Amino acid sequence: VESYYLDISTLDDVAALKALAPFLKSESVRKVLFNSKFEGKWFVIKLGDRDPLRNFDDPHLMAYLLKEPGGLKEGLLRNLGIQMTELDTLIGKGRKQIGVEDVLIEDISKYGAEDSFYTLKLNDCYWERLSEPDRRLYNTVDLPLVMPLVRMEVQGAPVDMDAVKALSEPMAEEIELIRKRIFGAVGRELNLNATADLRQLLFDDLRLKSRKRTTKTKQLSTDKDVIENLRDGITEGTVRPFNDKVFTVLEDLLTYKSLFKLESTYSDNLKPHPITGVVHTEFKQTSTITGRLSSGTGKGGLNFQNIPIRTEIGREMRRVFIAPPGWLFMKADASQEELRILAHFSQDPKLMSAYTNDEDVHGQTASRVFFERLCENLGMSAMRLGLPKNRTGTEILSSLLSGTDKKQKVQPETCLQDWEDKRAGGRFWQLLQEQEQAVGYRHFSESTKAAVRTLCGYEVSTGTSPGQEQIQQHLGKSGNLMQILSPERARGLFELLPIWKTVRDLAKIVGFGVIYGFTPRGLAAELGCDVPEAQRIIEELYRLYPGLYKYEEMVEQQLKTFGYVTTVLGRKMAIPNYFSSSVRERSKAIELGRNYKCQGSGADIIRLATARVDKFILENSLESRIHIQVHDELDILVKPNEIHLLVPVVSRELAPKILRVPMKTEIEVGINWVDLQPYDPEKDYVEEERRLRTA
Repeated sequence: VESYYLDISTLDDVAALKALAPFLKSESVRKVLFNSKFEGKWFVIKLGDRDPLRNFDDPHLMAYLLKEPGGLKEGLLRNLGIQMTELDTLIGKGRKQIGVEDVLIEDISKYGAEDSFYTLKLNDCYWERLSEPDRRLYNTVDLPLVMPLVRMEVQGAPVDMDAVKALSEPMAEEIELIRKRIFGAVGRELNLNATADLRQLLFDDLRLKSRKRTTKTKQLSTDKDVIENLRDGITEGTVRPFNDKVFTVLEDLLTYKSLFKLESTYSDNLKPHPITGVVHTEFKQTSTITGRLSSGTGKGGLNFQNIPIRTEIGREMRRVFIAPPGWLFMKADASQEELRILAHFSQDPKLMSAYTNDEDVHGQTASRVFFERLCENLGMSAMRLGLPKNRTGTEILSSLLSGTDKKQKVQPETCLQDWEDKRAGGRFWQLLQEQEQAVGYRHFSESTKAAVRTLCGYEVSTGTSPGQEQIQQHLGKSGNLMQILSPERARGLFELLPIWKTVRDLAKIVGFGVIYGFTPRGLAAELGCDVPEAQRIIEELYRLYPGLYKYEEMVEQQLKTFGYVTTVLGRKMAIPNYFSSSVRERSKAIELGRNYKCQGSGADIIRLATARVDKFILENSLESRIHIQVHDELDILVKPNEIHLLVPVVSRELAPKILRVPMKTEIEVGINWVDLQPYDPEKDYVEEERRLRTA
């Protein structure tokens, strides 16, 4: 193999690249580039061609699959014992640094020729080391993703600067309000962004105790996890007796940190490029263990993956990302992707059946793990209704359905007692109560009638309610309806509760908590309940889905045998701490393994989908383009007249038939990242785009 240096110093960049364009685009000539995304981006920008580079290899991507750290020079030294010349030796450093064009031609040509020659040598070395499954991943997933990511970076994301300003101002006001509230509580001003000041606030002013210390200085840590643990310890009474003032300061401090981080993101990273007029970021393909993309440029940059979605401020932040006039925003989401993957690996019968039959898994989980609490909220037990304990369950239900207790004239709305005060600590049920309103049992909607029909086997007529005798035929006698009802039978009624959506959202956290390896303490922190309650919820979840035990055993066996876990497409994710002598480290490694196996599988599926959808767009010369990819979500700026053509392809690629359960794609369309409506195959989206602009 011979290596050459092509001197293009007499040409400008564009002219030189145009001369090379046929070679770069040739399908018959194989090119090798280390970090091809960097070079590919330069080609797209300079040539103005969306697809300037084809048929190439990238040893940087092979190194990612081989878990090889470092760049080209480090890889050569480690694998082939070759010490390459450093560029600094030619151009110098600091003030004395010169341009490459000023280096002697014989020196720079030798450097350039060696650089390309050794890139090829390392490429061949890595290829030989790749296993067959790794080669498949490289050829079908990782390499085809390079140019789609290049196009996403170059195209950028349009933003509404008026919306940015409108949100930034109240956010700054809220931050200032929180600062003043904290200063007032502790009696002095301090820098909430300074570690030393925070340490004094937490451990001197508030007299809290923590064991976690920083790695470098060995001083007490003040990171977000520490503050959350202190707050939860206050709630549970494990850190110190409950103190409302201390609790409020910790809550305010957490809110401040979250808002300050978001404000920084706005002020620094949501500024459109002065030439393109849109926001650009870098999608990093090789920076995570699981294969998920991360994003950001330099030391900061806009990280799409970290924009919160469940908070109001996060939704407002997403709303600034818009579709320009003549375009629409299409959001395609792989519905409950990681839980479907969990069902695939665990082969739990109930999980698999729910997804196979397109049932509501989160609702199923909610009605089981929160069954008793939901029953209490319905006012189903005799104690909740304030009725004598010897009243039968059928009498209680009859009272509920008829809208009043005929013996004691008790209105059901007045029977929902404030039982939060009776619990020792915990913010969990307080969260539910905040969203709870009086349940109007007397006013029957069609959905209520359907629930009663499901629950009691009784057809409710307009203006009437089933009497005690009719209910008796279906339920029998009991002093407590929880002994009569199963979660499955009661769910139809639970769904009528004002708190149902909140409870279902909490069940979502519980379900995904299994994937993320939540301990009882970790789940308690997420839900805001005490640790014993979280332990009960986890145990109930495993009783509902016993296949989860099988999944844990599978993960631990893989770690024990290989030291890594694999995704559904075979990507290896090493977790060396499994072999640690520390029980805590081994336990953490197993939690990570459970998480990585599902999260990594989801990452592989979305990588594959992104590449294939992008290929369809190019091959069909569509104007639409992918511009954001976040976790299990693909966001496309779409031309209204191309939506009906794209939707079947996006739906198919985000829900490939590679699991034991069906996957499902949910597609929404609108003019920004938040105000979206489900895709309607009958709708004229050219007309819809006009309507949305004038609304």
